[in-house]
Amino acid sequence: MGGAAATASSWLGSMGLASNSGKDMVIHSGEGAISTIRWSLSGKYVARVNEEGIKIMRSNLHLDSSETEFAWKRISHIDRPNRPGWEEMSGVWKARAEWIDQSALDSYDHLNPEDGTEIPQTQPAASIEKVEKLVVGWGGTVWVIDVYPERASKSSKGERLGSAEVVTMQTEGGDGQNGKETGRYNRRKGLEPELRVIDIETKEEISADTLSINRFEGLSASDYHLSVLPPWKTPEGQIAQRGALGALGYGLLDATMYSARLFGSGASIRSTTSSGDKGSGKAPPSFRSKFSSIEETLPKEVQEVSGASGAKIFVHSPYDCVVAVKRDLADRLSWLDMHGQYEDAWHLVDEHPEAAGSIPDVSEIASQVAGKSQTSLGEFFADDRSSVTTTGQPKISVAEQEKARLGELWVKQLVNQEKWVDAVRVCSKVIHNAPQWEHWAWVFINNQKLDEITPHVPVDLNPPLSSVIYETILLHYVSRDLTKFKKLVETWPSDLFEPSTITKAIESQLKSESVQIESEHWRTLTDCLAKLFLVGGHYREALRCYIRLKDADAAMALVREHRLLDAVTDDIPAFIMIRISKEQMKSAPKSELEQLTSEPTRLLVSEAYTGIVLPETVVSQLIAANRFLFLYFYLRALWRGESLPHDTSKPRRGRGAHARDAASKLAADEGKALIDNFADTTVEVFADYDRPLLMEFLQNSISYSFEKATYICEEHKYTSELIYLLSKMGQTKRALNLILSDLKDVSQAISFAKSQEDPDLWEDLLDYSMDKPKFIHGLLVEAGTAIDPIKLVRRIPSGLEIEGLREGLTRLIREHDLQASISQGAARVMQSEVALGMDSLRKGQCRGIKFDVQEHTEQDLNLTPTTKTQGQGQVSEKSGANRLATPGQGRCGGCNAAFHANGMPPVGPMPALRIYANKEILEKEILVGFACGHIFHLSHLHVDTPRSGTNSRDRSIDHTPRPMSPVDESLSATASRTVGPKVTTARILRDKIGSGCRICTFTRDLDSLGEVES
Repeated sequence: MGGAAATASSWLGSMGLASNSGKDMVIHSGEGAISTIRWSLSGKYVARVNEEGIKIMRSNLHLDSSETEFAWKRISHIDRPNRPGWEEMSGVWKARAEWIDQSALDSYDHLNPEDGTEIPQTQPAASIEKVEKLVVGWGGTVWVIDVYPERASKSSKGERLGSAEVVTMQTEGGDGQNGKETGRYNRRKGLEPELRVIDIETKEEISADTLSINRFEGLSASDYHLSVLPPWKTPEGQIAQRGALGALGYGLLDATMYSARLFGSGASIRSTTSSGDKGSGKAPPSFRSKFSSIEETLPKEVQEVSGASGAKIFVHSPYDCVVAVKRDLADRLSWLDMHGQYEDAWHLVDEHPEAAGSIPDVSEIASQVAGKSQTSLGEFFADDRSSVTTTGQPKISVAEQEKARLGELWVKQLVNQEKWVDAVRVCSKVIHNAPQWEHWAWVFINNQKLDEITPHVPVDLNPPLSSVIYETILLHYVSRDLTKFKKLVETWPSDLFEPSTITKAIESQLKSESVQIESEHWRTLTDCLAKLFLVGGHYREALRCYIRLKDADAAMALVREHRLLDAVTDDIPAFIMIRISKEQMKSAPKSELEQLTSEPTRLLVSEAYTGIVLPETVVSQLIAANRFLFLYFYLRALWRGESLPHDTSKPRRGRGAHARDAASKLAADEGKALIDNFADTTVEVFADYDRPLLMEFLQNSISYSFEKATYICEEHKYTSELIYLLSKMGQTKRALNLILSDLKDVSQAISFAKSQEDPDLWEDLLDYSMDKPKFIHGLLVEAGTAIDPIKLVRRIPSGLEIEGLREGLTRLIREHDLQASISQGAARVMQSEVALGMDSLRKGQCRGIKFDVQEHTEQDLNLTPTTKTQGQGQVSEKSGANRLATPGQGRCGGCNAAFHANGMPPVGPMPALRIYANKEILEKEILVGFACGHIFHLSHLHVDTPRSGTNSRDRSIDHTPRPMSPVDESLSATASRTVGPKVTTARILRDKIGSGCRICTFTRDLDSLGEVES
């Protein structure tokens, strides 16, 4: 009925034309029809399936000459399942058998023709046994059989023909249809076919997909056919596979849509006369022509299948063809997206960006556009694919776009489930642009989930989020959680929000009654307010906040950096006390408080020199605040010039110590001048805190009121200062009484009496000391020459015992002797000095002075006496008309004649003066005057000098030189500038003058004769 036969080796042999006898050899028979026969991939084995089971035989291929007898021997038999229905249906069900290509199951399915990657050749180890694997599907059962070529089968009697073992067998419940029902209309409706993938090692079902087959209800299992297209192992083969599969795709498309055309077209192998369906006339004549057409592209499904790598499984039915390919990451991504598993989908794209695909390159698009030809210029411009637009924007990969989309869906899913914490965590992970962040931030804010969104709000986006979001969050926490609010203000960049909006909210909080001053709540708000003021550039307001907080470091840094000391003029005490706490104010010693306030005090003093912060402002505010100790620190620094202004601390000229000392003294003098306006306050403050400085101020200043200072010293019982004040006020006796009664200090009393040089004080001191031996001893020792020692000794009471009297008297007498010796020596020195002075006086008196008499003009007579030149002559004349002297004219001591103006009358028109009417009245001789007041003509200076008989050359010196005319002056300008004639004239005059005034000389001679006679 059924059997297997080994046919002739060739088609010529089957006809008896070749060397073969042409006979077929029967291998097996008597077990029913054989439904399936498959040769192994190596050709060594043949598997067949009949009604009784599965038989595996050794073929006649690849046998040595000694092994020819083993050809076509059966090595294994696997019986059919012994289950209900198999006996009736085993001949009906058609088995499917496939020998598995192990290399086709390797992991090198993804071949890229462009990367040039070669498949590494696996080198099997010697210990790995060769095996060929067979898979048989029959009814509802699947067998996986391993055939070992090197082993001996059970029926081969030890001969190594090969051995077959069933590795696994998978059975599905319901093995097909019940064979009792026959006929087309009596059989049950067919079920929708399924394609299942089972792991042969673990026997687990990896995949199960229901196939969408048209009219499957009328189909049975025998109507479906499955075939496998193994993957090519070279890139070139993969390209060829794509082309073949593309051609096959068009054929499958035609067979599905136009089934009649497949058998009625010219390409049909069965009929060439069938007309096919009505639409076949429009179809291409063949598969090849369809594939090679340029005008129409492949369907998307065919492109995806042809581009897929790895093995492809084809399931054929009379109406459809289904292609199954190995699932890749894109399939996994699509499945996760379809089932709403966005978290896994996002992580998949994050780990494997290739799962999202890739953006086609611009060159590929251009090549596709170039491959299509346009028939006209209008078609070229009408075709959208003929132009490719490129921009300078960065290209975003498909993976990034897919991650953004999946992330958005993921966040939306969590928000819908009200998993706010997870949603915001995902937002910070998957969202990287401002618009999306703003959308979800407002979703959280509107749902009152600010605690969840705040830690994750991005602060480094470019461009950043809207400032309203940050302001809304800050305004939410300013009234609810100050700790978090402060942290946000400190950590968020200042350009993310508008500070003025937040400062208004903080100020309203500070003004509310719920916030207590100096509380922790108040301090936090004020600190945040200061930081926001700094962000907004309001440094003065920030400084005031730091002063209220007593944050000295921040306040001083602001003052130094921006020179804002004038901003604290409304609260000077708070600025000075910025480093002092309440506890320190109560218990800290003066030295500690001075150290804590040193820096603010120096700044205030420095600005007092420049006029930025006036001392009156500082003093008035400190007095109003009752902070006299800090007022003392400030006034002391002003008085001593401890803080120098910027221009005096570094002198412009000179870098030596003398320049710095001069600058310091100048600053100190300026500071002392600044204190003059409130000197009485300074006296009071110094009296309270620094008595030595009080005495220094009293001695160097004159701006304070003596009455006020005396009252303050009396109130504080400062005797030394009171004594000084009383002495300045002229109340010396009261001051001496204070020294004697309160201080009982004889040395100070004696010093005070010496400084005043008042005899009445000495009398009072002697009267007070006569009954006090200690005072008497002090007077003897320290009084010295200030008091008459005889008077002092006489006033000492007799019988009074005075300790150290002898030593005191000895010292007193020694001081007087020393004083007398010094006086005598000084007298001798003075006597010699007086003699030298007298000689100088005499010589000066003997020296004559040459001068001229000038005539006054009418203009000179109208001048006041103070405007007249008085040093040009000893005598002036108002009229020179006659020779006789008028009242007020000078006369010669020798001839007793009146003096007149020297020289000749001027050239040109004569002025209307009588003095020039007669040339005879002009003085022609030289006039010589002396310190004693006597004036002589030079010829009348000595009576023994002959006035006649001398030659004209000797007498020419006595005459006054004639004044030169303007013409003579211009001609002899060079000669008049020489010194020689002047020196000669002076030498001759000195010889003429001789011993000086003859009148005074005569008087001295008479005096000396009188002394000799006496």
